[in-house]
Amino acid sequence: MTPTSPTSLRSIVGSALVLLALGAAAASAQAPSGSTLSPDGLNFLVSKDQGNDRWAVSLNFIPRFAADGTIESYEIRSVSGNVFPLDGGAPTFLFCEPTADSTGDLSDPNSTYTLRCVAAGPCATTAFECAQQEYVSTGDDVQVPTSFFLPPEGLGVTPPPNVFQ
Repeated sequence: MTPTSPTSLRSIVGSALVLLALGAAAASAQAPSGSTLSPDGLNFLVSKDQGNDRWAVSLNFIPRFAADGTIESYEIRSVSGNVFPLDGGAPTFLFCEPTADSTGDLSDPNSTYTLRCVAAGPCATTAFECAQQEYVSTGDDVQVPTSFFLPPEGLGVTPPPNVFQ
Protein backbone atom coordinates (compact mmCIF):
# COMPACT_ATOMS: atom_id res chain seq x y z
CA MET A 1 0.00 0.00 0.00
CA THR A 2 1.33 3.44 -0.86
CA PRO A 3 1.29 6.14 1.77
CA THR A 4 -1.36 8.81 1.43
CA SER A 5 0.08 12.14 0.34
CA PRO A 6 -0.33 15.08 2.74
CA THR A 7 -2.50 16.91 0.18
CA SER A 8 -4.74 13.89 -0.35
CA LEU A 9 -4.97 13.29 3.41
CA ARG A 10 -5.93 16.95 4.00
CA SER A 11 -8.62 16.69 1.35
CA ILE A 12 -10.04 13.39 2.64
CA VAL A 13 -10.07 14.41 6.30
CA GLY A 14 -11.15 17.97 5.56
CA SER A 15 -14.15 16.63 3.67
CA ALA A 16 -14.89 14.16 6.46
CA LEU A 17 -14.73 16.92 9.08
CA VAL A 18 -17.15 19.05 7.08
CA LEU A 19 -19.52 16.06 6.90
CA LEU A 20 -19.11 15.59 10.65
CA ALA A 21 -19.86 19.21 11.39
CA LEU A 22 -22.86 19.37 9.07
CA GLY A 23 -24.30 15.96 9.75
CA ALA A 24 -23.61 15.19 13.41
CA ALA A 25 -26.90 16.44 14.80
CA ALA A 26 -29.01 14.86 12.05
CA ALA A 27 -27.14 11.56 12.10
CA SER A 28 -27.35 11.23 15.87
CA ALA A 29 -31.11 11.69 15.62
CA GLN A 30 -31.37 8.90 12.98
CA ALA A 31 -29.00 6.27 14.35
CA PRO A 32 -28.28 4.93 17.82
CA SER A 33 -25.83 7.20 19.59
CA GLY A 34 -22.76 5.01 19.96
CA SER A 35 -21.38 7.16 22.81
CA THR A 36 -20.46 6.44 26.41
CA LEU A 37 -18.46 7.89 29.27
CA SER A 38 -15.51 5.84 30.55
CA PRO A 39 -15.80 4.64 34.18
CA ASP A 40 -13.10 7.07 35.35
CA GLY A 41 -15.04 9.99 33.82
CA LEU A 42 -12.02 11.12 31.76
CA ASN A 43 -13.13 10.14 28.23
CA PHE A 44 -16.25 10.16 26.12
CA LEU A 45 -15.91 7.24 23.71
CA VAL A 46 -17.75 7.68 20.42
CA SER A 47 -18.31 5.26 17.54
CA LYS A 48 -20.64 6.66 14.88
CA ASP A 49 -21.21 6.49 11.16
CA GLN A 50 -20.94 9.90 9.47
CA GLY A 51 -21.40 10.00 5.72
CA ASN A 52 -19.26 7.20 4.24
CA ASP A 53 -17.05 6.85 7.33
CA ARG A 54 -17.06 5.23 10.76
CA TRP A 55 -15.72 7.59 13.43
CA ALA A 56 -14.16 5.94 16.48
CA VAL A 57 -12.92 8.82 18.62
CA SER A 58 -12.38 9.79 22.24
CA LEU A 59 -13.06 13.20 23.79
CA ASN A 60 -10.28 13.35 26.41
CA PHE A 61 -10.27 15.31 29.69
CA ILE A 62 -7.58 16.54 32.07
CA PRO A 63 -8.63 16.65 35.73
CA ARG A 64 -7.71 19.84 37.63
CA PHE A 65 -6.95 19.23 41.29
CA ALA A 66 -7.67 21.42 44.32
CA ALA A 67 -5.01 22.02 46.99
CA ASP A 68 -6.47 19.16 49.06
CA GLY A 69 -5.96 16.70 46.17
CA THR A 70 -9.61 16.40 45.12
CA ILE A 71 -10.64 16.96 41.53
CA GLU A 72 -12.28 20.37 41.27
CA SER A 73 -12.85 20.56 37.51
CA TYR A 74 -12.18 18.93 34.16
CA GLU A 75 -10.71 20.57 31.07
CA ILE A 76 -11.16 19.15 27.59
CA ARG A 77 -7.72 18.26 26.30
CA SER A 78 -8.30 16.70 22.88
CA VAL A 79 -10.31 14.54 20.54
CA SER A 80 -8.37 11.61 19.12
CA GLY A 81 -9.14 8.44 17.25
CA ASN A 82 -9.72 6.85 13.88
CA VAL A 83 -11.87 7.44 10.85
CA PHE A 84 -12.52 4.28 8.82
CA PRO A 85 -14.06 4.25 5.33
CA LEU A 86 -17.20 2.09 5.48
CA ASP A 87 -16.30 0.48 2.16
CA GLY A 88 -12.90 -0.71 3.49
CA GLY A 89 -9.48 0.80 3.24
CA ALA A 90 -6.91 2.18 5.62
CA PRO A 91 -7.94 4.28 8.62
CA THR A 92 -7.09 7.91 9.07
CA PHE A 93 -5.74 8.83 12.50
CA LEU A 94 -7.08 12.08 13.88
CA PHE A 95 -5.97 14.40 16.68
CA CYS A 96 -7.86 17.61 17.45
CA GLU A 97 -7.61 20.27 20.16
CA PRO A 98 -10.21 22.85 21.11
CA THR A 99 -9.35 26.36 20.00
CA ALA A 100 -9.12 29.21 22.52
CA ASP A 101 -12.51 30.54 21.35
CA SER A 102 -14.31 27.16 21.51
CA THR A 103 -17.63 27.46 23.35
CA GLY A 104 -18.51 23.77 23.65
CA ASP A 105 -20.01 22.78 26.99
CA LEU A 106 -20.95 19.18 27.74
CA SER A 107 -23.80 20.32 29.96
CA ASP A 108 -25.32 22.03 26.89
CA PRO A 109 -25.82 19.56 23.99
CA ASN A 110 -26.77 22.51 21.75
CA SER A 111 -23.34 24.15 22.17
CA THR A 112 -20.51 23.73 19.67
CA TYR A 113 -16.84 22.86 19.98
CA THR A 114 -14.37 24.55 17.66
CA LEU A 115 -11.52 22.13 16.94
CA ARG A 116 -8.17 22.42 15.18
CA CYS A 117 -7.15 19.04 13.77
CA VAL A 118 -4.23 17.13 12.30
CA ALA A 119 -4.41 13.72 10.62
CA ALA A 120 -2.14 10.93 9.44
CA GLY A 121 -2.39 7.66 7.60
CA PRO A 122 -1.11 4.35 9.01
CA CYS A 123 2.47 4.57 10.28
CA ALA A 124 5.09 2.77 8.17
CA THR A 125 8.13 3.57 10.34
CA THR A 126 8.44 4.18 14.10
CA ALA A 127 5.76 5.60 16.36
CA PHE A 128 7.87 8.60 17.36
CA GLU A 129 8.85 9.35 13.74
CA CYS A 130 5.25 9.23 12.57
CA ALA A 131 4.01 11.38 15.47
CA GLN A 132 6.62 14.01 14.64
CA GLN A 133 6.53 13.89 10.83
CA GLU A 134 3.38 12.33 9.42
CA TYR A 135 0.52 14.42 10.85
CA VAL A 136 -0.72 17.22 8.61
CA SER A 137 -3.23 19.97 9.26
CA THR A 138 -6.74 19.23 8.05
CA GLY A 139 -7.21 22.87 7.11
CA ASP A 140 -9.75 25.22 8.64
CA ASP A 141 -11.04 24.81 12.18
CA VAL A 142 -14.17 22.68 12.38
CA GLN A 143 -17.37 23.26 14.36
CA VAL A 144 -18.62 20.04 16.01
CA PRO A 145 -21.94 19.95 17.86
CA THR A 146 -21.50 18.89 21.48
CA SER A 147 -24.34 16.41 20.92
CA PHE A 148 -21.99 14.35 18.70
CA PHE A 149 -20.00 13.32 21.79
CA LEU A 150 -22.95 12.63 24.10
CA PRO A 151 -25.36 9.70 24.50
CA PRO A 152 -28.96 10.50 23.46
CA GLU A 153 -29.93 11.78 26.92
CA GLY A 154 -26.79 13.87 27.48
CA LEU A 155 -24.88 13.91 30.76
CA GLY A 156 -27.73 12.92 33.02
CA VAL A 157 -28.89 14.64 36.18
CA THR A 158 -26.50 13.08 38.69
CA PRO A 159 -22.88 13.27 37.48
CA PRO A 160 -20.20 11.51 39.50
CA PRO A 161 -18.67 13.73 42.22
CA ASN A 162 -16.61 16.60 40.82
CA VAL A 163 -17.19 15.62 37.17
CA PHE A 164 -17.63 18.47 34.67
CA GLN A 165 -17.79 21.32 37.15
